[in-house]
Formats: sequence, structure tokens, C-alpha cells
Amino acid sequence: MKERGAQVAVWLSAYPGGLPLRIRALESELPIVTSVQGIRAARYVDAAGRVRTTTSRWQRMAFADVNLHQRLVHTDGSHALPPPGAGLPRDGSDATIGRGVVDGVLRLQRALGRSVTVSTLDEEHLALIEFHGESTESKRRPQAQSEDDYVTRLRDSFTGLRLSVDDAIASFGLRPYRAYIDRCTVAVRNARIGS
Repeated sequence: MKERGAQVAVWLSAYPGGLPLRIRALESELPIVTSVQGIRAARYVDAAGRVRTTTSRWQRMAFADVNLHQRLVHTDGSHALPPPGAGLPRDGSDATIGRGVVDGVLRLQRALGRSVTVSTLDEEHLALIEFHGESTESKRRPQAQSEDDYVTRLRDSFTGLRLSVDDAIASFGLRPYRAYIDRCTVAVRNARIGS
């Protein structure tokens, strides 16, 4: 669905979806809004598969802001590791523990302040990065002396809406979830052919 330009999926059904619906949201990286028949609960499920709001027998209406400026990124850093048999670097570089990904998330948070929210799914090595537009914090707070010009320019580009969400993620060396899965699929296929 996302490949064809969908930004939100709508689930109209007599079946509320349950866990399979949450899995579908995660796999498709799309928020899903449901409307179900009868007294069953309708819900809003974000792109990470988490239920953000729901109705009930006693609460027939639910409201939520659906953020279309969100991306799921992979956070384990294994894409930075060398191929099997190549050995690990001994120079203490980020590739040994995948620190580059963690540093990228932290730099993104520092640069964009309150205009970005990062929610993690630790066991899955995923983070949902939600962009909220202009940061009020960056307007009120004077720039820190230690912040470099690159980070300042990046914040200004994003809050001025000149930088896309995908460009912001790429600027910090983060890998979108789908790109990570596609790369892993190719690596497994190549390993099977080679063996």
C-alpha cells in the first residue's frame, strides 16, 4: 500500500482486527484507522503497531492526531558490520557495536528538539520517528555554544519545511526499516546462492 502512495490505511469491517491488524500496521509502516460494526472497539494503530486510541462500549468516539510525518527506522546497527569472515574492526569504530545508529538518533533529537519524538521498540530494534514541524523550544532557547553549524542549518531547514522527513533521517545516517529489510533479504539470498 505504501509503495502505491498510501499514507493511512482505513479498516472498515465487522472484525476489529486485533493483533493481526497491529502486525499489518508494522509490516506496511502505515498508521491504520478502524471503524467496526456494533459495539466492538475501533482504534487508531500507529506505524509501529501500537494502539494509540480506542473506543469502547462506554466511549463510542475516540479522537487522535494522525501524524503523517513519521518513519520507522532500524536501530541495531548491524548494517554497519562487515560481512562474515571479514573480522571486526579493532580500532574501536562504531561498526563494532552499532553505536553509529544510536548516535544518529541522539543527534537528530538534539538538532530538532521538540519538533521530533522518538519511540523505540527495543526487542525489534526499531524506532518510530515522528516529526511535528516547527519546534517552539528552538525559538525560545538561545543556541548552545557547542552546537555545530551543520546541526543548526539542519534544524533551520526542517523547521522551515525545506527538508523532507526522509532527508532528515538520511542526514543522520539512519536506515528506514523497509530499506534495512530489503538489504537483509538480498544478503540472505546471496548467501544461499554462494553456499
